[in-house]
Amino acid sequence: MVTEKIDFENTTSETDITIYPFFIDVLNDYASFAGPDVDIVKGAVDQITGMLTSSQSAQNLSVTNTGENSYNIAFTYSSISDLLKALGGGEQDILVEKDGSLSFYLDINNYSQLKKIIPILSDVNFEVYAAEYNQGMSEDDYLEMIYYLLGSEAPDAVRESEISITITLPGLITSGENVEMLDSNTARYTFSLLSFLLLSEPLSFSLTWNAQA
Repeated sequence: MVTEKIDFENTTSETDITIYPFFIDVLNDYASFAGPDVDIVKGAVDQITGMLTSSQSAQNLSVTNTGENSYNIAFTYSSISDLLKALGGGEQDILVEKDGSLSFYLDINNYSQLKKIIPILSDVNFEVYAAEYNQGMSEDDYLEMIYYLLGSEAPDAVRESEISITITLPGLITSGENVEMLDSNTARYTFSLLSFLLLSEPLSFSLTWNAQA
């Protein structure tokens, strides 16, 4: 479970990450991005926060262990576009803010950009379960595959996992696509982990807003 809150009005970002125990066991068995004596979730969080620090585009960074296999990462930023550019080492078109509009678009063609921003996605042992290795596979076939590879708990764990992005904008929202409106300037976009792992269809949302008087 990943919950991301981006506040464009106050230029803050807050991420809550909770990993099911089942996934911890899988990561401990297969992941190569952390040493043998490193807590696998903490290792991934440390890698992300290290990149945020070195990017020089994130300020006031704080990391809190909120429970077993759960972390909160919070920081401020001056420009979300500059931050993502710094993290990815170049231009990206996954999340674009421009002239009172915000768009998110992720598909198999720009997935490589996301791998640069989130390094764990490039781990050789994680990649085999992600979109680039499983293009064209149906959800049923994918769930059957991970049942045999990872065990009987895997299909339900994947089905029950989701990612949500809550966006607070510096004005009144005038239009939104593929989002749940929470109030006049806040919207939420939610997608399942399974849809992210397969990317058989693009993941996307868009918002426009007017500046408040």
